[in-house]
Amino acid sequence: MLPHYFMPIVDNGGLHVLMVGRKQSKAVQRSVFVSPSGSVKFEVHGKEYRGNEVLRGVPIEKPLSNENLGYFCDRIVKIVSNLRMLEICAGMNKEEFKEAWPVTAGGFIDNDTFKECRYIETFRSKKCSLLVEAKRWRCKDCIKLQPYLKRKLEALKTEEPHQNTNTRFLSDKQKNARLAQKQKTIKHQSLIIDRLQARMKQLIAQEGVKVEESLYKDLTEVLQSGDLSPVQSLFLQQQLKAINCKKSCGMRWHPTLIRLALSIYLKSPSAYNELQKVFEPEIATKVMAFMVRGVSSKVKDVIASYPVLNPSPKQIYLWTWDVIGALERSGIRVIALICDGAPTNRSFIKLHQPITEVHSGVILDTVNKHAPHRPLFFFSDVPHLIKTIRNALYNSRLKKKGTRFLKKNGEPLTSELVEFLSRTNDWFDLLNGAFSSQGVRTNNRRLDPYTQKDIDDFENNVPSSRFKELYGYLDYLTEWREEVAMKKQQAAEMSMMSDLGVEALDGESSFHALEESRHEGEVEGSKNLLPHQTQLGIEMSTRAFMGTVTYLIKHGVTFINARVFQQDPLEQNFGKQRMAGGGSNNPNVAQYFFKQRNISTIGQLAAAKRKSAGNTEVVDEGTDNGINAEPLLKRECKRNFHLGQQ
Repeated sequence: MLPHYFMPIVDNGGLHVLMVGRKQSKAVQRSVFVSPSGSVKFEVHGKEYRGNEVLRGVPIEKPLSNENLGYFCDRIVKIVSNLRMLEICAGMNKEEFKEAWPVTAGGFIDNDTFKECRYIETFRSKKCSLLVEAKRWRCKDCIKLQPYLKRKLEALKTEEPHQNTNTRFLSDKQKNARLAQKQKTIKHQSLIIDRLQARMKQLIAQEGVKVEESLYKDLTEVLQSGDLSPVQSLFLQQQLKAINCKKSCGMRWHPTLIRLALSIYLKSPSAYNELQKVFEPEIATKVMAFMVRGVSSKVKDVIASYPVLNPSPKQIYLWTWDVIGALERSGIRVIALICDGAPTNRSFIKLHQPITEVHSGVILDTVNKHAPHRPLFFFSDVPHLIKTIRNALYNSRLKKKGTRFLKKNGEPLTSELVEFLSRTNDWFDLLNGAFSSQGVRTNNRRLDPYTQKDIDDFENNVPSSRFKELYGYLDYLTEWREEVAMKKQQAAEMSMMSDLGVEALDGESSFHALEESRHEGEVEGSKNLLPHQTQLGIEMSTRAFMGTVTYLIKHGVTFINARVFQQDPLEQNFGKQRMAGGGSNNPNVAQYFFKQRNISTIGQLAAAKRKSAGNTEVVDEGTDNGINAEPLLKRECKRNFHLGQQ
């Protein structure tokens, strides 16, 4: 038999035993569910209850069957009897703390939704165990709420709480009082501010001194930086007074400042004169970056950046060798330096002592100060050279219509244009191989990587040698330069003859020849050639490339792609800097370094992610580490095909 107020319901594949309240309006206060397998679940106030106390002393669970039907029922009665011996926790239902319930954390208000007899309304802990022994009134967690409620109640009864007490801990009365006090304070402070502003305007109108905006900012910064001594205050006052004087002779200086000026002049007249000068520190407008790029690897990263305004060649010299020294000490061997043809860069290269002497005087290599056994080659960026050649062609116009008038074989560069473009294109291809299979894909042998075969072909004077083609382009430019020089000399001789008199020439045809030679002399000279800086850059890059490739291949490098000696990755890095700017198109140094750190981090993460080969990952390929990364053979999959019949 079940105790009073307990009723059984068979549903959902098991037996429910429900306990209803003792009051007239009923509600399910506890629930016991027993499954056919013998497992038990408890609910108290609609929440799942662990029920360890209820199962204490209860026989072990057994599944329901005809043989153990009595055992199964006795076990349910025992569980219900144990549950009946437990009562609901009454919580902290003391009326004296009721005012503090809404502002106390760690608990909630229970309005007796389940019609319990122990309380009508209570404050229950969020960790309340819900059921306690019948002799107890509340659980341990609810008992712990009493000191918190007591302190909250004392705070609420205080008419003037502490000024730092958070608003959520105040009663409505205290909130209204605090709001009224703050409004009163704001009104009082506003009146004080208005009076002080009126007084300040009056003093400025009577005793103020007009100064420039820049000086005003400087003085404001000085005044706000800290307390001034009497001498400093006097000095500033005298300076403001001197600025306000219309004539310097009308200024009456304070005796203290006169003594100070005499003291400085007697100690150092040059220092006294230096004080009259205005020093404006230079602000950097650009950043000079150094990027390291691997010859036979995909390593490329900016390793040093210097904010600059107009760097001198000597300053670039110091920075460059500092960076090279740091790389060499870190185990990174530097073989070449690539830069564009800016005047500062050309002057920087001229500061070095060359190893290889050439007739044109161009410096293409020097001794590596941090590795004297290894040369350092200088390159002028090939894409920049192509741009200058393009600009020379675009500006090639007769007389004053263009800055250049390119001529070859005595004629404007029209019939010779095809040969010029073809030779320039071949030269660019020879220095522009990007990857090992580019030449095969494009059917252009000039884009193939350079190997030992290229050195052997050049030494054996093979006609198809690519090094020989590079020298051929230099010979082509030299021939062009000598031709223009010869034409210029002939024009000078004809001009000298004209000064002696036209009678020195026989016949009318000679007179017209003289006039034509004088007309041609106006456009002969350097304007008939590529820019001198471009010619030197082409020669420097070509000779440095052949020297670098020869050195690297003889020291163990298998092949070299020509494009590694270009600064395209650095240009791309600055492009990423501009794209990362967002709304800031004029970043400061801190923003630049922050973006550069992000770019480097993303690049390192991308470099760490290697492409998969089949079902394996290639790790340290080519090293003798005992790991074979070759993909395993796949087992042939046999598929069975079934043909349906209709």
